[in-house]
Amino acid sequence: MPEPTERLILQRRPRDLVLAERILRPRGLWAWSMGLLALPPLERGQALWLAGCGSVHTWGMRYPIDVLFLDGELRVLRVTHGLRPWAVGWKAPATRHVVELPAGAAREVREGDRLRVEP
Repeated sequence: MPEPTERLILQRRPRDLVLAERILRPRGLWAWSMGLLALPPLERGQALWLAGCGSVHTWGMRYPIDVLFLDGELRVLRVTHGLRPWAVGWKAPATRHVVELPAGAAREVREGDRLRVEP
């Protein structure tokens, strides 16, 4: 897993909101397919970015997560709040990326919101 150096920003006027200050991006098929199963629970301010991903699952996990399904322009297509262990988060049509966050971190995110990533 590379060193996380990016910030995930919810673009909302009049004030933007930082959703995560450290984005983890898996390298390689094994790390990508294992996702959070191979990592300790996400801390506040962390996110796992899964590019090219559609649906996700929490099989084998012991904690809930928030999940954002994004299109290619980083528009939020679906938000799943508190996806419980042993569940499936189904993708929305046109999903290109999935972002997993600690449970509660996406409480202000709504479908149709735009996100941006900053270095």
